[in-house]
Amino acid sequence: MSHEAIVNLIVSWLPFLLLIVVWLLICGKTGMFRRGALSHNRYLEEILNETKRHNAVLEALLTKTDSHPSQVETDTKKHNA
Repeated sequence: MSHEAIVNLIVSWLPFLLLIVVWLLICGKTGMFRRGALSHNRYLEEILNETKRHNAVLEALLTKTDSHPSQVETDTKKHNA
């Protein structure tokens, strides 16, 4: 390989390599490498807990709604009687 071809290769790959270096630096600063699989499991646990909480709230609302007849049900009963 000639000297000119090597320089041309370096110049053409330099922006891509710099982009990778900058990305690695940003990941290192933000702690992206430290999180790993445990973080993903923790995230899934949080989603599961939040879903359980929402289900409990919805169940309580449904129970409350079932125990009190709605205005439509009351009107329908009066109309049919």
